[in-house]
Amino acid sequence: MLLSCGFQPDGTAMCWGNNVLGQLGAGTLTPYLINPAPVFGTRTYGAIATGVFHSCALDNTGTAYCWGIGTSLGDSVSGESNVPVAVAGGHTFAALAGGASHTCART
Repeated sequence: MLLSCGFQPDGTAMCWGNNVLGQLGAGTLTPYLINPAPVFGTRTYGAIATGVFHSCALDNTGTAYCWGIGTSLGDSVSGESNVPVAVAGGHTFAALAGGASHTCART
């Protein structure tokens, strides 16, 4: 198992699996192989997509946030992040889909 994510009824994102590059977004590099870890922060999300070493989610305003390997975060920074970072550009999105090392979103 590499990575899976889902939501609590209140919109809190939870992820579980390997976490070598912070792709769980939990603020740590600790793997959560059985129990899910909450994504760092108090933000609630309406959509989430995972890749191999990154995850991205849309909050309820359509702002995209990503975490994990830096080349997949969309924030113009190449370092990894184990907490959500906003995707650059100020876009509002309606949907997103994750690939192995990329994410696509629809405005």
